[in-house]
Order: sequence, then C-alpha cells, then structure tokens
Amino acid sequence: MRNETACSPPASLTGKRARSRLRVSLPARIVSATGSGDCTVVDVSETGARVAAPEPPRPGVMVVVRCLHLELFGTLVWRRGALAGIAFDAPLRRDQVVGLRGLADEAARMQDEAARQAARAWAQGYDR
Repeated sequence: MRNETACSPPASLTGKRARSRLRVSLPARIVSATGSGDCTVVDVSETGARVAAPEPPRPGVMVVVRCLHLELFGTLVWRRGALAGIAFDAPLRRDQVVGLRGLADEAARMQDEAARQAARAWAQGYDR
C-alpha cells in the first residue's frame, strides 16, 4: 500500500491511481441497457477495469461486465476508440483481482500449448 502523509494531495488531484492495476487478457461480455457485445478485460484493479471492445458504450452508461464467473457492475467513465474504463459499483476483494490474474496466466499457457500442439501436428503431417 502507498504511504501517504497528511500533506499529500488525494490521488484524484494528482492523476495517480488509488489502486494498482493488474494486466490480464480475459474474454468477457459487456452489457448495457442499449445492447451488449464481446470485449476483452485488459487490466483490472479493485475499483475498476479497462476493457477493449469494438464499440464500447458512451461514458456515463451503467454496464455489467461478465467475465468468467464474475459479473462486474459499474459505470463506463471514459472511452478512447476501442478502449474504455469502468469504475465498479462495489470494489473487488484483492483475492478476486489476483485470482483473475492467475486465470489469465493459465489461459495464456493453455493457448500457447494448443498452438505448439497444432504446429507439431502440422509439421508431422507435412513430413509424411
């Protein structure tokens, strides 16, 4: 945790994040009153997430991000092209954030292994 003195300005005034974000790359779905679509959770913290989506909702819209076993309720607070920031209505527990990172790491390992197996199968079939 960051050690702030009584003289330190709050994070909102300095542009610094109150919570650190963990990089993840997890498939998800973003749902709002105006529609839904696939997205990727790019990074996550206890208080919010950055997502990538072809057409994210506009700022101010309440959303639900369905990612694996979690439904993350929040408000879309910014959008730049395909990237968008979501502030959660209720913070995640630290173990949930770390758990998402672990799942992202495992998914990446599985994807790498599947690619190696496909390349190996192709090479073995190619040699025959």
